[in-house]
Amino acid sequence: MEFTKEVLLQWQTADEKNVAKFSIERSTDGIHFTSIGEVKALGNTHGKSDYQFIDYAPLFGSNYYRLKIIDEDQQFAYSNIIQLQNKATGTQILNVFPNPVHDLVNIEIQSKENEQGILQLIDASGKVHTRKTIDLKTGYNKKSLSLEAIPAGVYQLQLVVKSGVYAYKVIKQ
Repeated sequence: MEFTKEVLLQWQTADEKNVAKFSIERSTDGIHFTSIGEVKALGNTHGKSDYQFIDYAPLFGSNYYRLKIIDEDQQFAYSNIIQLQNKATGTQILNVFPNPVHDLVNIEIQSKENEQGILQLIDASGKVHTRKTIDLKTGYNKKSLSLEAIPAGVYQLQLVVKSGVYAYKVIKQ
């Protein structure tokens, strides 16, 4: 399967007893998963129930998905793992954490090629507070940016590469 911008995940339950929610988890390796969203369950049903979730930021390459099925008493179980292949082009920011941030923000980036990029933090008035040149390798990259000297506020973190400018809202505490 090929996709570029989003992935529609759909699943169905036969019967539900005290199910509170479904946590949708994604991984690049099929081992280490991160929650990317939640869907509230119907709770107690007899018969089929249909659910869906849209992943608006799929990773390049392999994407592994699973459901964490969480009961009202916080007991949980996992679904089977599915793998989808994303052959999209371009570079994108996948995740920025922690957010809100105190001193150091981590940025996960997917790059379609080896290239240089610029990470910059811009306030609402357009002032650039920090700028850092980074080297990106093809695939998954994890970078960090120190915000220790930056005043508290709402900022736009920008990644500037050949294919465009990618932005993410960051809150500095």
